[in-house]
Amino acid sequence: MSIRMYSDELELDSTNYFILDSKGKGHRADIDFVQYGYKKSKFNKLKVGDLIINRRSRRASETSEFYFYAAAKIANILVDGDDLTAIYEKVYHFPDLLLQSDLETYKWAWKDRKDHWGNNFFNQYGMNHFVREDFINLLKFVEYGDSTLEYDSEAAHEAVIKIIERNYHVEDSVSLVKTRTNQHIFSREVKHNYGNKCAVCKISTKSFLIGSHIIPWSERKDCRLDPANGICLCVLHDKAFDKGLLTMDEDYKIIISQSIEQDKELNKLLMKLNGKSIALPKNDPPKIEYLKYHRDHIFEKFE
Repeated sequence: MSIRMYSDELELDSTNYFILDSKGKGHRADIDFVQYGYKKSKFNKLKVGDLIINRRSRRASETSEFYFYAAAKIANILVDGDDLTAIYEKVYHFPDLLLQSDLETYKWAWKDRKDHWGNNFFNQYGMNHFVREDFINLLKFVEYGDSTLEYDSEAAHEAVIKIIERNYHVEDSVSLVKTRTNQHIFSREVKHNYGNKCAVCKISTKSFLIGSHIIPWSERKDCRLDPANGICLCVLHDKAFDKGLLTMDEDYKIIISQSIEQDKELNKLLMKLNGKSIALPKNDPPKIEYLKYHRDHIFEKFE
């Protein structure tokens, strides 16, 4: 789907391809998935019709590595003296972040990476003119990373914008595919906030991580997309959290249900966590009111 979105542009010899480093909303005119601000005096190669991929550099990343997160077409360029703002259209939100570690063995057509990324592989100003082959290959990495995912790109765009605008409400009336897309975007945002590490055990293998809802999706419409209603957990701790065997207090310390005493092995794995603090993200830590709901309505109290 992602590559087909840009089939017309890919056929044109006049199309150029760029990697744009964005720090998101609040940095110059940057707004993720909407527009990108830069200086005419430093970089004046972008033109209407070009295709771009957005990158978050290691310095700006919430994780310890850079990542790619979206593609788009340049629809317009606004000029205000030396300040230029590129407006996006045909935005493709990557279903999952394409991390630096995902590309360790990738051979770029654009330039030779040798054995390490180095300080100068990407232009330090944050705008890199690369080639059609790499643009297509990066999208292939994203598109075929999980071919089973039912994903609605338009719904994903709406969900991301709602999160940016802090409008977390989602109605029940949306289609099943849109619901799953919304849930996927929520999970991606939560894992992203936690640097793709389990808040309990620090596991960082992406396939083992889940952006867990604190208040379940089915219980409240107003916080379904709220990243603060989520915690990044590995599959074991997500299941324990979901089943009410593990929760957190108002100081973000772990509480383990005594009901697990019936399972000696599970008791060994979980009880050693009792009283320990979870890792907190830079952005949107769990809201105390959401954790209270989990303790009151989901946590399995021992009687």
